[in-house]
Amino acid sequence: MSDLATLRRRFGAPLSLQPYVTNPEHLINGGRLIVSVFAVAAIYIDPTQPANLLDEAYWILGGYAFYAFVLLFVRPPAPLEDAFNVITIMVDVLVVAVLIYITGELESPFFVFYTFVLIAAAIRWEWTGTIATALALQAILIFVGVPDVEDGESELNFLILRSVFCWVTVIMLGYFGSYRSRSNARLRELASWPHDIVPEEDRPWLSSSLRHASKVLGADRILVLWRDQDKAAVHAAIWSDESVRFIDHIALSDAALISPGPGSTVELTGGEQRNMLQTLVGTDWHCAYATGFGTIRYRGSVIVIDPAFRDRDVMLLGQIVASRIAMELEQFSLVREYVSAAGLGERVRLARDLHDSVLQDLTAAVLQLNAAERTVSQPTSGTLVQIRDTLQGHQARIRHFIGEARTGSNRKRCLADQLQMFVEPLGSQWDCRVAIRIDPPGLEVSDRVATELCLALSEATANAVRHGAAKEVTIAIQRRSKLLLVTIRDDGSGSNLHGIPRSTSLSDRIENLGGNMAVSLEDLQLCVRMEIPLERAAS
Repeated sequence: MSDLATLRRRFGAPLSLQPYVTNPEHLINGGRLIVSVFAVAAIYIDPTQPANLLDEAYWILGGYAFYAFVLLFVRPPAPLEDAFNVITIMVDVLVVAVLIYITGELESPFFVFYTFVLIAAAIRWEWTGTIATALALQAILIFVGVPDVEDGESELNFLILRSVFCWVTVIMLGYFGSYRSRSNARLRELASWPHDIVPEEDRPWLSSSLRHASKVLGADRILVLWRDQDKAAVHAAIWSDESVRFIDHIALSDAALISPGPGSTVELTGGEQRNMLQTLVGTDWHCAYATGFGTIRYRGSVIVIDPAFRDRDVMLLGQIVASRIAMELEQFSLVREYVSAAGLGERVRLARDLHDSVLQDLTAAVLQLNAAERTVSQPTSGTLVQIRDTLQGHQARIRHFIGEARTGSNRKRCLADQLQMFVEPLGSQWDCRVAIRIDPPGLEVSDRVATELCLALSEATANAVRHGAAKEVTIAIQRRSKLLLVTIRDDGSGSNLHGIPRSTSLSDRIENLGGNMAVSLEDLQLCVRMEIPLERAAS
């Protein structure tokens, strides 16, 4: 039964092309055998001219068929494979030359062998080998054709047509070889796709991916549009001039965002998406291909602008690139959620530690100060009251931080109320005047922004007094569009000794909010300017 199953698999199954796909030498050797066998059959049915050389043609074709059969079972060593292939092509060219010479010259039916020889050269060596083989075949044409044209009736038309056919075939096969080489290079690029998992300033890690996609697609500009399915805002990443830039909150309908549909590619010829593309990257482009994608969380499209090669592979490769970028966006979302959850857990642990250690110690200190206040003289009592109030202020701050850490709250708070509670007592603590101005007065910010800003202003005030002996600190807070502008001035001398100081911890705190900080000297006063993006800082 097993033998029968083996025979059925071998002879009863449909013809498989897998051996010829995995090793093109099988295809060449098999083609050589088929051509030679059918050539023998053809001249047996309809003998060639001249008749006196027919036996020689039979012997040559028979030997060529046997040679082709033997090559089916010959596997040269890898170091000798290139030399072996050159020898086999030389034998093919020699056999074709002899057959054409003895069977009618320009009228010989064996010119069809030209096609086989050129295809074999194109498969093995692409452009270089194909042209070299074509030159050898053209030399054969000239060698047998010129005497045939001059001897008797002119057959110049055969010489011209055969030559043109040879070189047109070379051009087409050369393109095939170049196309295959380009496809292999693209596949190698796809196989070496980068695997970065580090966000770029809380952005998806698209820079290296888009750089790689531009190499695969041969495009200098690529645009990625995406939207969280639970949100309305559309985001864009534009790869141009070897760098990526991000744009948020693009006005684009959902139909235009993913107009081709997930997994399909279309050329943009008009409509809202093309108009949007002209707005984002300008009008100095000729064609663009858009590929839609959809994941559990995101919907969007990848738009390739002016690819180097505009063949059908652009659409297929565009779909692969879009699928990869969609996966990276989804991965970025999962990593960010994981980091957020881990961060929240760490904040809860830290809050518990603060509650069980520092907060309890502060409570004990306040109780001891209350007891001491009742037993000391009046002047000393005032100092103790001030110390007690300072410790109670620190208690309030720590309780607020613990509450925020445990709940992970991101609700809106009135900034003026928060600053009144945490910042204004700094004046009595550091024996200086602290003035706060907020525009608009009822400005609301997220819990995180309020907490971080209170801590930043507290540190800035402490630095102004300790390092510059400041007596007055002025704080101005203004909302401008989606930015929170904070300006802190003091009348201290902190910049006189060692230039303009810059607090590293304060700068790091602002950068963690997605903002930036600059320190300068204006009218002999130290000025600290902060820009905090409200929306990114709130996330």
